Order: sequence, then structure tokens, then C-alpha cells
Amino acid sequence: MNLVGNIINGYMFLEVLGSGQYGVVYKVEKDGNVYAAKLFYEHVLLKEFKNENNRITREVEVLKKANSKYLVKYYDDFMIKNEAGVKAYFVIMELCEGDSLTDYLKKNSLSLDEKVNLFKEILVGINDLHHSTEEGILHRDIKPDNIIIKKDNSVKIVDYGFAKMIDFTSITNTGDQIGSPIFMSPEQFRDSKHIDPRADIYSLGVVFYYMLTGNYPYEANTIEELIYKLNSTPIIPPTRYNKEIPHKYEKIIYKLLAKKLHLRYQKIEKILEDIENNAIEEFIFENYFYPWCINEKTVMQNYLKEKADIKVIFPIHMKTSQQTLYSMVCSSELKAIVDPSTHRLSYDIFNNVGGLKSLKYAPTEGIITLDNLRDISFRTKYISDWYDEMKDFEEIILPYQYISNSNYTKDCLEGWVQSGIQLINEACNFLYDKGSKQKKYAMIALDINHLVYDKDMILSYYSSIETDGIFVQVSGIKTINKLQLGVYVNFIKELQLATNTRVIALKVPVPLGLYLLSLGIHGFSCGISALEYFDEEFINKDRKAFNIYAKYYFKELLTLATYSRSEAYQLSPAYDYLEKCNCPYCKGRNFIDIAAEKNQTISLHFLHCLCEEIEILNGIVDPDEKIAYYKNRIESAINKYNNLIKSGGLKKNDQYDLLQIIYSNM
Repeated sequence: MNLVGNIINGYMFLEVLGSGQYGVVYKVEKDGNVYAAKLFYEHVLLKEFKNENNRITREVEVLKKANSKYLVKYYDDFMIKNEAGVKAYFVIMELCEGDSLTDYLKKNSLSLDEKVNLFKEILVGINDLHHSTEEGILHRDIKPDNIIIKKDNSVKIVDYGFAKMIDFTSITNTGDQIGSPIFMSPEQFRDSKHIDPRADIYSLGVVFYYMLTGNYPYEANTIEELIYKLNSTPIIPPTRYNKEIPHKYEKIIYKLLAKKLHLRYQKIEKILEDIENNAIEEFIFENYFYPWCINEKTVMQNYLKEKADIKVIFPIHMKTSQQTLYSMVCSSELKAIVDPSTHRLSYDIFNNVGGLKSLKYAPTEGIITLDNLRDISFRTKYISDWYDEMKDFEEIILPYQYISNSNYTKDCLEGWVQSGIQLINEACNFLYDKGSKQKKYAMIALDINHLVYDKDMILSYYSSIETDGIFVQVSGIKTINKLQLGVYVNFIKELQLATNTRVIALKVPVPLGLYLLSLGIHGFSCGISALEYFDEEFINKDRKAFNIYAKYYFKELLTLATYSRSEAYQLSPAYDYLEKCNCPYCKGRNFIDIAAEKNQTISLHFLHCLCEEIEILNGIVDPDEKIAYYKNRIESAINKYNNLIKSGGLKKNDQYDLLQIIYSNM
């Protein structure tokens, strides 16, 4: 139907401006004024808009109320029939000549600030639309082709409200290459009639993602693949395409594109507020030490008499073998963050560990694999079973796996990262649906070399999560070198900055943990005079000889020194050189006497000394002074260590090497 040259309802049809899946746009003239006339093909309209009571007119009357310099103006509408009785519907609107946002971005090399300012104008326009009437008007089809940049660089938003009239099933077939559906929210695919402004907010997120990266948050070739990814997989981090995107904008994109409505931005005003907040607020967190507690029932009972303000990490698989400790956690006599120990379930070595096998979410046979975690039905049951075990605790760690464990090759790394994000997001949603008030922590467990080679990718994914804290558990720290240390420390710092939440380094040696605290990281954790390192090697082997050795903390050396329980005298020279310990537990006694009390005294001594260290750090307010203080501590520890090595009181070991590496990194 070519209408050029015809006069219809007083409008002279001058030329075709464009055509699409559901109509043609003409340039028309009436009474000396020029307009755009949009023709809708009858077959693409929903049935309710084809009847004789002319519902299109009623809808256009509502759209006419939209009044903003950023919104194209609607003026008129009418319907005609041709000789064959086929209906054609027209909407007359302001003529808006310029480039679509897609073409404008291709033609112009814009800076980050210019793109952000352009997006702010788009936000204001959509916000004006949402507030045009008492009920509000939804656009329903926000995409770059519906955003026009005029020759004077002003923004005009077009085609708002039209998507409500279109029967998309008549123009989209299964298997078609996806186009504008990439901009639709997950809920629009489920029920396009009953949506609210948050559907437009999601679409704005895709537009912002596209503006900053030139790409889309999902890669999909069919509608089916897109719908699956919308509901089941994390977005591709925008910094994968553009590493220069600041954390602030990446966080805004993640919140714009949240799958769950309650996690998405609720109002456009809040988006604008977050964009205008040029400085990311960096929270100042208190320094804290979290003991990793597995069999220290008596130690904790005694220490709680000295210091009630202590919180431990308790692995749930110890609940049977450590029933008294477990009951202390359940009753909140001992404050604890409960670890579900899920990462162990991906290793064959733990198939016969009773404490693990008794957990509801442990596999009845075999191990948990990456393929399991990619299966949404598996994850659903896994999370439900996890909740049944963890629902009675006040603070819990969400289910997690060791990223890219030794059963898999490096090319599976991103798959493990994505599965980790899925578990976090879906477990958080599950807790929300249950009305849970529990504090929830995410866990990132990976190898140091993953950070060296893929830090930015891993950080991009995990910077999107919103929890009460994040644990970072890294394998390979025992033999860490200067390069690895630098990457590890930067990852921890950037993660805390990006998420503005507490980050806790799990199972790290004391000098490294205190170093992180001096840099502003919230907390660290290790075993009570034991378990300083997390290593895949450790969780993949049966350490039956664990109780042969003990460790004593020399605060002057920032070191847990290992000694054979049968040869405790080996540490006496170092203990005497450092003028013996006068803490409430050692009381200046000989080391042989202290060692004879086995774990009791050395563990209580360790806790006492660590808490003293934390109090000193918390007492230093100025960040630079805190770093300077700890640098002096490290330097002093190295000097004393060197003197002990020269005198034969101690030998060089991995602790000494770590002190040297930390000092060279400061």
C-alpha cells in the first residue's frame, strides 16, 4: 500500500521515511505543518485493537498527555479501509528527523562522559513518560532504534506505548534471529500485559550496556536461547568488552539488569542519583579476625570468659564429630558464620567422610560436577536442601564450589565462575522468597593462578553480587611470589571497593592477614594455631598426620612456628630470645611447660595475641599511619627473624619468605 501522493483525512502523504515489521512511517503535510504518520498493518495488531469501537483512539488520547522535550508528540489518529475492506490504522505525530541512537554511536566517537550524559537525557525522557499521567505510561519497547538524536544533538524518544498494541507472535517465529527482544525484560516474555516501570528500567539497562560496550549482555541466536539465558545465566560482564568502564557504571548496569524485580532499580530517579554521585562511597570497615573453628570446644569456652566479642567460622560437616561445639553455635553461645562445606563435594576423597555424607545436599553417589551446576533443576534442589541444613543459623555462607578444580581444564574456568554467580543469586532469591532475615555471605574459592591470568574477568562477575560480606579463599598462597601477592592483594582491595561490603580473606597466614587489614580490608581468618593455608592439595588429600605437629604464635615475628609435639624443646631458644610471653596464658613460663598443655595454652595465647593486634590496628584512624605502623612491624619481625637464623634459634621457612615478600610489596 503506497500512499505517496494521496490525501487522507486532510494529510498529504509526501514520502516514505521508513518501514519495519509492523508498519510504515510517512512524511505528511497538513495546513502548512509537517508531521510523521505511522501506519499499522492490521494483521500485527492485537485482536482487541481491531474492533469497531476504535481502541487505538483511546490509547492515543492517553499518549497525547505525554509532555516532555525528550518525547515525540502525538497529535491525531484515524482508520481507513481500502477497496478490499482491509483496515489501515494511522497515528500522526511530531516529525523527528535525525539518527537513531545506533547510527549516532557509529558515526560519532563519544567519550565516556558524553555517553553517560546522553544516557541521562534518555533517563529523564523515560521518567517524564512514566509520570505523564496519574497511572503512568510505559514505553514497552525501549531500544536504540526508538531513540532519535536530532541534528542539534537533542534526544527524542519515539514509539512509546505502541508495543502494547502489537501481537508479536504474528511477526516473530521460533528460530528467527533475535532483534529487539534482546532489550526486553524477563517478565515481558512471561506476561507482557502485566508489567510495570521496572520492565522499562531493564530495557534502559540493555541500552546503557550497548552504549558503553557496543555489545549486548547475552549472546543468543534464537528466542528460546535468549529466554533461557535471561532467566538462568549471568550477564556477560560489561568490562569483558570495555575494560575502561568504571566500577560505578558496571554496578549500575548490574542493578538495571537484575533478573528479580526486587533487586532491580525501582525508580529512574535513583538511577540518576547514582550516576550523579561521582565519587564511589568507600566504607571504612572495622578490622576483625575470624578464627576457623573445628575442634576447639574447650578453647572457645575458656576464651569466651575473656572476650565475648568474637565470631568464628564453623564448617557444618563437623556438626556430628564436634557435637558440643555445634550446640554452642546453635544456641548462639558462640557467635558463628556457618560454612556449608559445599566445595568439598566436588572431590572423590570426601565420598566416605561421614560428616559430609550426612548433609542433605551431599550427592548420594559420585561428586558435584560443573554439568550438575549448569542444570537449573539440580541447582534448585541443591539450594533447597542447603537451606534445610542452614535455616536455623543467624549467619550463613551461600553454597559454593572450588572454582575450576583439578578435575577440569582451564577452559572451564568461566563456566565455574558463572555457576558460582548463579548459586549466589539463586540462593539469595530463595532466602528472599522465604522471608529469611539471616545474614548471608558469598564465598569465592579459587587458585592464585586464576587471579594472575583472569583477575579482571573474575572481578567483573563477582562485583555484581549483593550480600552481607564476601569470603575469598585462595589456593596456592603457601608458595606465593611477589607477582602473585600483588595480584591477590589488588583483587581483594578492588572487590571490597566494587561491592562496598565486608571482604574476609579466608585461611591466610597471620602476616598476610594483618597486612590486608592495614590496607583497609575488613577481616581475615585462619585456624586457631593451625590451618593457615587453603590449598586444593589439602582438600584433595587425607591428612592423617595432622595432630603430630603443633604451632606457637610468636607475635614479635608475626609467625606461627611449627614444632613436633614430641620435640617441643626445639622452639625454646626462639621463645627465650624473644624474652618469653607474659600473656594471661603463657605467664612467662618455660616453653616446655606451655607445650605440655597441648593445644589449650598455645591456642588461647594465639587468640589473645591476635585480638590485641586487631585492637591496635583499629585504634589507628589515619589509613597512611596504619600502613606505616604495619610496615614497621614487618621490618622489626624480619630483623628479629634474621638474628634468630644467625644464632640457630630458627631456620628459614615459608613464613620468613612471606614476610620478605610482603615487605617488598609495601
